[in-house]
Amino acid sequence: WQIRTYPKHHPGRYVLRPTGKETPSMNNNLGVEPADDNSVIVAVKNKFSKTGSPTEIPLLRERRGRRSFSAELSDQGISVGNLDKQPFLSWKVFQETIRILVRNDGRAKRGDAMNCRLGEPNLPTDSIEGYIAQVVYGKQEGETVFRRITPIACILIWAGVCKAGRGELILLSKFRGCQ
Repeated sequence: WQIRTYPKHHPGRYVLRPTGKETPSMNNNLGVEPADDNSVIVAVKNKFSKTGSPTEIPLLRERRGRRSFSAELSDQGISVGNLDKQPFLSWKVFQETIRILVRNDGRAKRGDAMNCRLGEPNLPTDSIEGYIAQVVYGKQEGETVFRRITPIACILIWAGVCKAGRGELILLSKFRGCQ
């Protein structure tokens, strides 16, 4: 898939268009293997196709005088403006977030990577932050973790996949059958 401006007289509007180079083994031509969950990717890409890329994603609450952060869609994932050192979130991050939510009956603690090490009470491996650090980024218990939960949660809420709970993320019912 490729991001193209459409129509030509509206250069600020973007849509996703197939490139014609998709392989038959790809599920829905989105670059996701059939065994993987792609509903979250489809939901996020659909939202980007409506708003354009880059776009501003609202934060859950104002931080440092900001109410949103920028996000830009790519074939491999999303680059976000609020993660200075490692701004890229691959599609696997979002797929694994959905996986942990489904395994926990649609709810999971966000996790606190700011003051905790992986496996500590505020950053357990069954929290979203802890699970992503372990499964996607290969972190071991006792290691420090780079905080990514804010853009992950905000993008999933913005795309209509999840809603925010107090200290947790809640998967909307239409996505509960995914894994």
